[in-house]
Amino acid sequence: MTAQVGSAGRRLSLVTVDQILSSLSNIAALIWVAHAFGAADFGRYSLVVMVYTVAQVVFRSLISTTALVHPDDADARPGAIISATLQLGVLAAAVTVAAGAALLAGGSALGGPILVFGLALPFLVLHDVGRYLAIARQRPGGAVVLDSLWFVLLAVGFVGAGVLDLDSLTWLVAAWVGSGVVASLWVFVQNGAPTGGGREWLRQRWDFSWRSMVSGLAASGTALATASLMALFSSPVAVAAFRAATLLGAPSTAVQMAVGTSAAADIARDREDPRLVWATSAGRS
Repeated sequence: MTAQVGSAGRRLSLVTVDQILSSLSNIAALIWVAHAFGAADFGRYSLVVMVYTVAQVVFRSLISTTALVHPDDADARPGAIISATLQLGVLAAAVTVAAGAALLAGGSALGGPILVFGLALPFLVLHDVGRYLAIARQRPGGAVVLDSLWFVLLAVGFVGAGVLDLDSLTWLVAAWVGSGVVASLWVFVQNGAPTGGGREWLRQRWDFSWRSMVSGLAASGTALATASLMALFSSPVAVAAFRAATLLGAPSTAVQMAVGTSAAADIARDREDPRLVWATSAGRS
């Protein structure tokens, strides 16, 4: 029992480190944009990040959380999970690229950043799913590696953009998502190449995933809609103020996410292990 508690404690610590790294990279990017650009561009960048947040919610609901509560899938079928991620990612990218192209054609300053973001979207969601796969397989160190890679590459990308005088918001978004694309390739090293069965896996787990998605979108979709209406009827500066205020809750949210994610993975794993179920029953008798 002591060994199990210690192991769970180490996993929780690593998951907490991973969540903090993920939050730090997002906050660092926002702070960089706030210092390098005006309030309007900061608001536009915040809208791009919010679109990414909604995409994360969808993919975490359909794939990541589903893998957490079905750890046997993460162990035996990681290729199918990665395949499902890439298939859905391409569909999401097509919609996002079309939206970016429409904005660009309409002369919107948000068009270029959204277009670049859309092109990278399949790999960005792959990176996020890879983190959760590592946690589901009780290898949270793999999630830490993925987030550390993105954090380091992000710093290199931002510094490189500054040295080369690539000072437009589109180039900065390219540095952000480009570093994520490169970091996401490590998911293949950790879990192997995608295999067949992605759509079949999604169908098998749909009874759980759709409810999780509705719950997640209720919150993130409302935040994105609010920010979009601010930009439409007020200005991107209002979005910047809204986004800056939400950053205050990031540290506590990271810790809450770490505890919840680690606990969900451990509970699901215990449920799947008959020996632990038997031991629990014997202890109660």
